Amino acid sequence: MVLTNNMPHQRRRDRSIISTLLVLAATAGSGKGRVGAFHPLNSGTFAIGGRAAALRQHELQQCQQIQPSEDSRFRPDIRCHASAVSESSTSNTSGSTRRRVKLAREEEIRSIEREIVQLGRSGKTDDALALYDSVWVGYENRSGLKPTTRLMNSAIDACARARPPRMKTAFGILETAMEGGERGAAKLKPNVYTAGTLMSCCARARDADRALSFLREMQDKYDIAPNAIVYSTAISACERSRPPRADLALELLREATADPTIEMNVVGYNTAISALARVGDWRRAVQLLDEMEAGGGSELDQDFDKSPSAKATLLDPNNFTPPLPDEVSYGTVMAACERAKEWRQVLRVADTINAKSELDSAFFMDGLTITSALHACQQLGLADHALKYLDMMKGLANRDDSTGINRRRTYGNARIDARKPLRGPDDVAYKLVISACSRCKNGSRWADGIRLLREMESYTGTAPDVVAYTASIAGCAEAGEWRTAFQLLEEMKSKGCEPNVVTLSACISSCATACANAAKATSLVDDDSSSMETNDITEPKHRALGLLGAMKAEGSSVKPNVFSYNAAIRACAEAFDLDMAFTLFDALKQQGLKPSVVTYGSLMTACERVGNLGAASRVMKMIREEAGNIRPNEVIYGAMISCCRKSGQADRAVLLLRKMIKEGLSPNIATFNTVIMAQFQRDPDIRTAVLVYKLMQSQHSRVKPNRRTYNILVRGLAENNRPNDAEIFLWKMKNDGFVPDVDLFTALVGSYERSGQPGKALRLMESMERDGYNFYEIKVLDKAFKKAVKFASAVERGLRPSEERRRNAEGSRNDEAVVLFQEGDDELDSVDQILR
Repeated sequence: MVLTNNMPHQRRRDRSIISTLLVLAATAGSGKGRVGAFHPLNSGTFAIGGRAAALRQHELQQCQQIQPSEDSRFRPDIRCHASAVSESSTSNTSGSTRRRVKLAREEEIRSIEREIVQLGRSGKTDDALALYDSVWVGYENRSGLKPTTRLMNSAIDACARARPPRMKTAFGILETAMEGGERGAAKLKPNVYTAGTLMSCCARARDADRALSFLREMQDKYDIAPNAIVYSTAISACERSRPPRADLALELLREATADPTIEMNVVGYNTAISALARVGDWRRAVQLLDEMEAGGGSELDQDFDKSPSAKATLLDPNNFTPPLPDEVSYGTVMAACERAKEWRQVLRVADTINAKSELDSAFFMDGLTITSALHACQQLGLADHALKYLDMMKGLANRDDSTGINRRRTYGNARIDARKPLRGPDDVAYKLVISACSRCKNGSRWADGIRLLREMESYTGTAPDVVAYTASIAGCAEAGEWRTAFQLLEEMKSKGCEPNVVTLSACISSCATACANAAKATSLVDDDSSSMETNDITEPKHRALGLLGAMKAEGSSVKPNVFSYNAAIRACAEAFDLDMAFTLFDALKQQGLKPSVVTYGSLMTACERVGNLGAASRVMKMIREEAGNIRPNEVIYGAMISCCRKSGQADRAVLLLRKMIKEGLSPNIATFNTVIMAQFQRDPDIRTAVLVYKLMQSQHSRVKPNRRTYNILVRGLAENNRPNDAEIFLWKMKNDGFVPDVDLFTALVGSYERSGQPGKALRLMESMERDGYNFYEIKVLDKAFKKAVKFASAVERGLRPSEERRRNAEGSRNDEAVVLFQEGDDELDSVDQILR
């Protein structure tokens, strides 16, 4: 066995092995050893028995030949000279010699302790326990070193670090050591470090019950008072338990903080927050962080439930002063909110971290917390925020290690499979940002998603995969950029990246959006025409149907699912092809697929686009008879109501609105506006139109009137010669913060002219001038102004025609308008009371 001066670790290891061999050989030769109790180490194997005595002298000679090293950590093993320290030499040694021997033995036992720790942290648990066992064997045979509590703690630590943790063995080591081994030679007394190591074993084994029972018996059975580390590790056992024991973790934290002798550090709090995060209890996680910051008043509790239960503190602030939260505290709360899908809260915590980083450079978002923020941005479709966090992640590459990234380290060897901290964006980050861009409203950031797709490989070293391409194509689907979507599809195929059903469905969806955009651009939707078609509509529809057919073809590796059919039906709906939409619906069912609520919604949209009320009724009937548990949603009802408007069925539109509210659905603003618009067609029902407006203002609606609502009411009333009523809505429109456009003023002035009220037209134009409108540039208003001036001149000459009649007429009209608003001003409890 060769020991070299440039290998101190190997020298120490081999020295321990030689010493152990000599002890065992001596005990085996005398018949006092436990033959076979020792497990061979990794450095070599040997047989204990007949050859042991022969090996003893050889190993002793080799040990004596080792030259002293300049390395002060290396000393010849005192056990190599165990046989030389005979009875005669012991009796003749001086006091100084005995002290040197004692110091040498203490250094040697510490060396063995370190060796056991190193073996345990390297995953060599069997070797660590064998070395620990050899010390006991030697001491019990009076030829080795005396075991210590530190030695016992090292062996328990090795059990804790094993995979899986050897909890039963760890507690067995404690019990045996307290009894003094098999022969009662040296009874060891555990200390608080023993308790911490055993508690760590329970935590790693995810055994919260054993951790709790050990915590309860520490004082009485082992005479150990638990400290903050023991409590923190017990909380960790609750956090790691399957399922996590969040309530128990909080109970232990309360217990620890109530003890004035225990000063819990931030680690224990973070572990309790992590336990709450694992069960998705984001409210209590935020509340605990809030109490750590200042005992309440944190900016994170803005959206808290203000019920009495939410206001109760989790910990008693009179018993302790909580530690200030660190970046781990905030990151863990972000994880809790992320798990609960509270995306706004995730970003609120991220903003808090960024605000603190401006005051403390060491306080920053690491790669994990930035990834959580990106996930929130992706779910909310916040492209600008996502791009900001991506740039922040790129900045991690230039951050000094001393400022935080590698600031928190553990002693010993790192786990082989431990995830390294991110020093820049990885492929997951890029995919999240691309998806955030693709989810922007109306697909406004689809080009940014493609730009990120192009730069992804240069930053991460990983080529875009099917997820990255699909996210980019989804952005094209939102924007209706169907040509770009199909170009990306061909590109990914050429690079050996096979699309999946989600990718192909997104391509079909891009065609559907393109058809919808083209229809809006050519005003086909508002024209109620099913016969008009343009190439911008038919081309993407045919491309969508072609891709769906290719997916259905024999030999295709990707078969269409219900999402593929939904996108294709929507493409036909937006292209005014009702027959093909129903054909695809039948094909979906023939394929054995089950229609979803989205399927029926797309089919209803097809009926609405062409104004076919009979087909829409057929869809409603299919939902009731065939859909099983599917109930019509807001989209289906909204399309049905729009179909009633196009068919001139205003009463039926109101009935459907009443029905969907009674079923607990929330009509959107477009649905309300459609019902109001229907009341001004054919036989105008102004009273019902105003009542629907009042319904929007009531407790039964989650939306409020918008600009289009007021435009419909003002224009409809003006066209039906109700200028006084129209003007009331005009001023309410201004009070709600909407500036009326000149077309509304023109319609209202014209209505006053038609009803023989030029004076009011003049007053209205004067108010327009005060608002900055120049009515001289508008022919209709200029003509009305001149006519009103002539009327005023006639008044001065006493030529007013039927002044009393006009005054009475105007008064009656105003009274009628006031009645429409005052009627039912008291709180109405039901929709029926409003729409009666």
